[in-house]
Amino acid sequence: MKYFLLLLFFILAPRVVDAEVTVVINSEKFVFLGNPRLTDVLTPVAQKRHWYWPSSALFRLDGVNAEQQRREVLTSLVIIEQESDVALANSVQHLKQQVQAWQLADRVEQTIDFDLARLDPNFNPRFEDGHYLLLLKERPTTIEVFGLTANPTTLSQQHKMCLARQLHKTYSELENKDLIYLIQADSTITTSGIAYWNKNCGDVMPGSQIYLPFFESQFSDTNRKLNYAIARLAKNRVIQ
Repeated sequence: MKYFLLLLFFILAPRVVDAEVTVVINSEKFVFLGNPRLTDVLTPVAQKRHWYWPSSALFRLDGVNAEQQRREVLTSLVIIEQESDVALANSVQHLKQQVQAWQLADRVEQTIDFDLARLDPNFNPRFEDGHYLLLLKERPTTIEVFGLTANPTTLSQQHKMCLARQLHKTYSELENKDLIYLIQADSTITTSGIAYWNKNCGDVMPGSQIYLPFFESQFSDTNRKLNYAIARLAKNRVIQ
């Protein structure tokens, strides 16, 4: 009877299910039982190529925040399009099409660097349960440009290239002639002056994005908030 009760206890007791983490690294799938640390995830691939760690990006494939942000941005763009003159409405339409075409996933704000993770526990976190995409690249040579333009493009990054001069050369008409938004490869968002009086020729991280934004007025922060929302959404772009 004692043996029977013990057996019954094991049958009826809740089962402890091991956590599972799935990580697609570029196009290769890895499954980890339990919650691996970053070094555990990177070890199978870290030495395969000369990865440019600053442009590495980790995404949650089972997240929902990026898609919610996209819906909010598109709703704002529809309102602006309806209230704008023909020229601006056309530019907004092009921006809507770009945003709608993006492949998105929730960007995880985590530094991806194998050597740093091995040296400093603060940069070697455990993965929570879930499904992830980890993009590793060798040093990129291009910068993606999108925004209020009919011609989103890819700029070839050159040493000591003056970004402001290159943009004015590429785009004769800009809605905002004073500044652009930089979405750096490490997901940092900054602004950079492109007007002749505040031109910034500073370096941009390889693999970054440039957003050509709405004009921002000192008397209203509506466009500034929308510009930042679009730049924040662009952090979640999955660019292979």
